[in-house]
Amino acid sequence: MAAGAELGRPIAPWRDLRVRALACQVAVLALVLGAVWRIAANTRANLEQRGIASGFAFLGNEAGFAVSEATPLPVLDGALLSATLVVALGAVAVVLARGRARRKGVDHRSDSLCQAALLIMLLLLLTVVVVGADRLSFRTYSAADTYLQALAVGAANTLKVSVLGCLGATVLGGAIGISRLSSNWLLARLAAAYVEIVRNVPLLVQLSFWYFAVLGALPGPRDSIALGLATLNNRGLYLPWPVLAPPWRSHVVALVAGVALASLWRFRRLRAHSRLPPLAGGGPGWGGGRLVGPLLAVGPSAVTLALTGTPLYFDYPVLAGFNFRGGVALTPELTALLGGLILYTAAFVAEIVRSGILAVPAGQREAALALGLSRGRTLHLVLLPQALRVMIPPLTNQYLNLTKNSSLGVAIAYPEIVSVGGTVLNQSGQAIETIGIMMAVYLGLSLSISAYMSWHHAQGQRAER
Repeated sequence: MAAGAELGRPIAPWRDLRVRALACQVAVLALVLGAVWRIAANTRANLEQRGIASGFAFLGNEAGFAVSEATPLPVLDGALLSATLVVALGAVAVVLARGRARRKGVDHRSDSLCQAALLIMLLLLLTVVVVGADRLSFRTYSAADTYLQALAVGAANTLKVSVLGCLGATVLGGAIGISRLSSNWLLARLAAAYVEIVRNVPLLVQLSFWYFAVLGALPGPRDSIALGLATLNNRGLYLPWPVLAPPWRSHVVALVAGVALASLWRFRRLRAHSRLPPLAGGGPGWGGGRLVGPLLAVGPSAVTLALTGTPLYFDYPVLAGFNFRGGVALTPELTALLGGLILYTAAFVAEIVRSGILAVPAGQREAALALGLSRGRTLHLVLLPQALRVMIPPLTNQYLNLTKNSSLGVAIAYPEIVSVGGTVLNQSGQAIETIGIMMAVYLGLSLSISAYMSWHHAQGQRAER
């Protein structure tokens, strides 16, 4: 504010800082809107000149092309889908309400009521799954399906690679990062060599190496390489696959009943003790150090298991004719892409884990060892919980990079969303709509990962306070 305003004299608008700031913002907004309008008008004129009709009506046309690896998509009837959405939205609403109440400083009684509501929602969701299992089916894509179904298969393949890649990179990167801090000289040097070599070679080069030089040079099915329960050859990686037997419904019902009994016992004990701590806290929680709660939770399942037997068995791949039958087969494209993403991202995750552990003050480790904790328990109970607050933000960045790097699968013919979308674009000519769908898929995955990691980080910060 100019000095004249302090004396009560009006000042010129061009000298008022607030007016000038507002004018600058309006000017920038006008420039942005003008640029957007210009691009939209130019795009519309080009489409009209070439006779291309805009819109998403083409998604209902027949695709006419096959997808080499089509992930089966679930098909739900209206009633099951509606019930699942209602219960899921109820659970999300309870979680959001609990988080908001905690931020405002909720008492233990209200917090436990939120926990009870969330538990009821989860039990209802399990009940819906059990009741509606017969209405759930999976549909495999064929060339006679529509463009929309083809893009859905590509999005499902991208989601599958992203989720499995993030899990694998976290496990492998964590092990390598801890190994770099090992007192074993050889183990630490091997981990350091892995990190320095892998993260300094472009990912596309590594994917080409694994696909063409490694998997392409493997022997045929009759000379397959046995890797324990897995089998590897030039047609892919074959793994055992779990299959549910008919008594699985009784096991799910028993599990739901056990959790409900344990929850009722817990809240009754909490009321008897006149204190209601959070679910993750101590005190009379899920047993308060006693075995009543765990026994109530697993007792019905154990009885059902003893009476009906296990509902789960494994289907193992067996050589039959010219190829393997049974189990689950990972194609060479999926094996190369998933393996390359995991190995590449794990090198960066390892450095994040190592730096996070080193960020914990040395006195924490020394105090834990002085109390008699072993090195493993010190790492598990003292170092890693404190290192997580440092590790989560860069880990989020690596998960996002892995998700977006899955688009490189187009270089080795893996049918993810970019590969399928490119085929749809070439056949339909709807470039803007197809590219917009691909961008929306990656945007949705990235925002979902960011939201989950931000929530996890906020939970950790709240637990520390």
